[in-house]
Amino acid sequence: MTSGRPSAVLDDATCQTIWQMASPHDATMSQDQAVPYIVNFKMVDTDGDGKISADEFKAACGKGMVKNPQ
Repeated sequence: MTSGRPSAVLDDATCQTIWQMASPHDATMSQDQAVPYIVNFKMVDTDGDGKISADEFKAACGKGMVKNPQ
């Protein structure tokens, strides 16, 4: 799934749960942290700062760019 192909769109509750697992301190997520969760890091990191913010993560959930590891 690293090709950037979307998976299932996640609802807000599931998205929030995955964000808390991936970034437990509500900070940003590095590329290394994102590997189990993000389909394509560069597509999710919309501002290009090398980190994924909570807002970028939430937007990615709505586009099917976040994987549910469970």
